[in-house]
Amino acid sequence: STPCDRTIALTNEDIHFITRDHPMITGATDLILYSESGNTACVAVKNTGIKAGSLLLETLFVLESVGDISLEHTQSIPAMVRLLINQQGRDLSEKISADFISKHHEKIKTDTARKVIQGFTPILRSMVSSCEALAESCLPDLVTETFEPALMKLTTEINRLKALKKVNPNVREDEIQFFMAQRDTLQKVQTTSRLRLDALRVIVTL
Repeated sequence: STPCDRTIALTNEDIHFITRDHPMITGATDLILYSESGNTACVAVKNTGIKAGSLLLETLFVLESVGDISLEHTQSIPAMVRLLINQQGRDLSEKISADFISKHHEKIKTDTARKVIQGFTPILRSMVSSCEALAESCLPDLVTETFEPALMKLTTEINRLKALKKVNPNVREDEIQFFMAQRDTLQKVQTTSRLRLDALRVIVTL
């Protein structure tokens, strides 16, 4: 087996030490995040307090950067927005949690699910558009929550090194430039970030 614990790894040099940057970890993460397999579902849910036979749509949006710039400076788990709306576009995310759906859902037969999707396609498309609009309204706050802590940390480190350099000539300019470059990169990521629809689940209430 391959350890994730640094102490074990250091005492067993013949064993590979896995970090978040290990190719196996990054490969598995990319497979989960960007594979289309398993990102749609159709289920029935009981005990919602909503009229039986109602149609709900649950969507999950992932914050991503435009281009090849990574979000690795912020957090290992991507920031996400979960939304749950009814046919009228009302947001029910706070009323019905993902955990509640997981505990109270029932599987729908493939043929039945296909009939539901085909019969409500225009409505579902409109509901997806409503979710996209709601998600966009969440984007500014999500971007701030995701990036500001990291930007503040980098700025604090830059200011600390600049102040230290005034009294200690051993502090190299390239150290300061390194953190400034990281901050500039992160600011570019911040301004180019967008929300991508990652998964959706059609829900019929019982």
